[in-house]
Amino acid sequence: MTEIALRQEKMVQDLDRILRQDPDVLALAVFGSVVQPQVVCDVWSDVDALLVVEDRAMHRFHRATEWLEALGAVYAFEQSCNTFWNTMRVCFDDLRRLYLLITSESNLFKSD
Repeated sequence: MTEIALRQEKMVQDLDRILRQDPDVLALAVFGSVVQPQVVCDVWSDVDALLVVEDRAMHRFHRATEWLEALGAVYAFEQSCNTFWNTMRVCFDDLRRLYLLITSESNLFKSD
């Protein structure tokens, strides 16, 4: 396993550890190249994840970045949203990157 893949794996483990402790987190699903062993991760590879939280807790995870500080110092981020989910792209100061789709349980069942 490459050094980059090891760093990404550690970020996934740390993200899981942080979010497991929060009763408002309903699910975390990691997808993309980080979970495909046949794909070679490079320095530009990010960790892609879907985070499902309680409706009442959306504001704690989107439009806020403080909860990410347990993963490292945030260098830059971009946020956007639509009817179904909020998107957060984060780059940490060591250049690790996280692409996070954040939604609530009720948004999973919308039919717009």
